[in-house]
Amino acid sequence: GLQWSSEKLGDKHEADQEAQSFMAKYPTSPYSPDIELRLADSKFHAEDYAAAVTQYQDFTQRYPQSPLLPRAYFWMGTAQVKDGKMNEGAQAFQKVIRLYPQDPLALESQFSLASVYFEQGNFAQALAGYSDLVSRYPDHRLAPHALFNSAVCEKQMGKGDQALEDFARLTQKYPSDPLAFEAQVQRGILLEKAGRSADALAAYAEGTKSPDPELAVEASFYHADLRRELGQYPQAVREFNDLVARFPGEDQWVVTAMAQIAKCYEEQKKYEKAYQAYERILKYTKDKAYQAATLKHLKALKPFLKKTAAPPAASAAREARP
Repeated sequence: GLQWSSEKLGDKHEADQEAQSFMAKYPTSPYSPDIELRLADSKFHAEDYAAAVTQYQDFTQRYPQSPLLPRAYFWMGTAQVKDGKMNEGAQAFQKVIRLYPQDPLALESQFSLASVYFEQGNFAQALAGYSDLVSRYPDHRLAPHALFNSAVCEKQMGKGDQALEDFARLTQKYPSDPLAFEAQVQRGILLEKAGRSADALAAYAEGTKSPDPELAVEASFYHADLRRELGQYPQAVREFNDLVARFPGEDQWVVTAMAQIAKCYEEQKKYEKAYQAYERILKYTKDKAYQAATLKHLKALKPFLKKTAAPPAASAAREARP
């Protein structure tokens, strides 16, 4: 039809006009419901969520027996959530679950409803929705995400042991899912908090294998910084330097890694090396905030440099005393 031809050419405005013209001319056409729903979808994809909601609502009232109703309610709820109207969105998802339990979008609605509860801080209800999805549909494409979110809910509820168990279950049951790497990082954080440093290091190491550079650099930083916390300074410095070399485009992590290298030297009272490490940051970044923070550290270190670097003549005189 004309609407689809215009969409393929990228002229959404023309497509919308053609759709409206068709529905006005052929209001009883069997194609009208599909065209009207596409018109609502067009507004959704244009991020005009309020207009999309109105169009979806009009559709549900005009075609109360349409087999497309589950889709209309689902996307209406999604548009409402994106427009910040969480409660209205939740009601739309609940309608899909209640009225169309056999429709594939019922499961999508269950996940979306749990996510609304999560955003509202209602972690117990969110956990119930996510856990039910995982237990009943473990092979569904949303199952890894639901399991990950279940563990996050448990973490937020102070159930660290259960969260650890679910993060581990995700890495074992869905090892090829991208969330498996993020689950390893979250495991590392919980294990480190529990004082299980060796296990935390192992989890972070798995996280560094993520194909997502943002997650890989985060895991690499946590691994190196735990080395520092444990007093394993040579390994920590080496790993921070590796991070700087591997992720040159991740400025925030690179600058923070450089600062942690300086901190490693400070904690060992190697103030000259610490000073040089901070100077490295000034050479690397032009960011004013980073530079200002670095200059403060350099200023604080100067008195220690004077104490540790005595003039050669004075040193020789002390050695000559009987």
